[in-house]
Amino acid sequence: MSNATTLVGHPDDEPPRRRWLQAVTDAPGPTSKALYAPFAGYLEGIGLADRTVGIYTGHLRRADTWLRERAGVPIEAATPAQVRTWADSLPNSWSTRRQARTMLHHWQTWTNHPLDLSAAVRVPRKPKMQSRALDDREAALLEQAAHRAGRRGLAVLLGLYLGMRCSEIAAASWTGYDGAHWSWQRAKTGDLARLPVHPRLQAAVDQTERWGPYLFPSNTHDPARAPHVAPQTIWDWIVKIGEAAGVGHVSTHQLRHTSITRVVDSMGIRVGQEWAGHRDPQVTAGYSRVTQQRLHQAMQTLAWPGDLHDEHGTAAGAAANDFVGEAGHAADEGSP
Repeated sequence: MSNATTLVGHPDDEPPRRRWLQAVTDAPGPTSKALYAPFAGYLEGIGLADRTVGIYTGHLRRADTWLRERAGVPIEAATPAQVRTWADSLPNSWSTRRQARTMLHHWQTWTNHPLDLSAAVRVPRKPKMQSRALDDREAALLEQAAHRAGRRGLAVLLGLYLGMRCSEIAAASWTGYDGAHWSWQRAKTGDLARLPVHPRLQAAVDQTERWGPYLFPSNTHDPARAPHVAPQTIWDWIVKIGEAAGVGHVSTHQLRHTSITRVVDSMGIRVGQEWAGHRDPQVTAGYSRVTQQRLHQAMQTLAWPGDLHDEHGTAAGAAANDFVGEAGHAADEGSP
């Protein structure tokens, strides 16, 4: 089993795959996390982000452990019916089931498995995304409170003005800031983001003392191990600032929603997609907020022939009346 951890999970590396499968099959009980390192190596080799690799590797380990304990077989020997039973034990959410199915698809590709186990995972319909953005008044109150909160307030401002995720805020570094733009690696995709910095955020950042390479350095005695604060710390700060602002409980993801929603509403989906770093514009579309005011504006854009009188004068209305009159006359002549 120890040899399996040294295998390289390259897509074209057949012998390590066979040795890994043999090691997993021969394991007497729930397997160690290290045993799945070759699969993680394969996922990295096809370009998946570290976070995604961790999610899929975790799903594989949990599936294999469940099948060993409940069905008495390793995942390699499981039937589609047994895999379905495992999948049905998962939360009935689109994201969890979709991740499990995609994991099995990658695993089958890597192992050349003869059965399509991924088809055994039933995935519910994806729910319609609802914008969780703060309204303008709440965002203004939170922004003002953030400016009064010192360094901790920067966590709120990075979320509001750049749409950063919680982990991205925690790892924000001074090297990514050049005075006009902020650059960082997106946590989900690994892509490099570079966005212009709003003057309000710029003013707050420029007034902050630099204590090291990170905006939020760790207070631990081992900076090499934990150079910056944990995402949970950022989460706690934002919650407290939201309560102090009178807005109530605010999450980091609400700040991201608020930033992206404002950009989408003002500049459109394409700009919002670039701002958010989404690869699929349909994901960005979920951040657009449809208010009653916007629905009323949409109603006013509707123009049918009956509305042409106001735009083109009485002639259009007269022409429409003549048409109706002629049609009615023809109908009368054709009637018995």
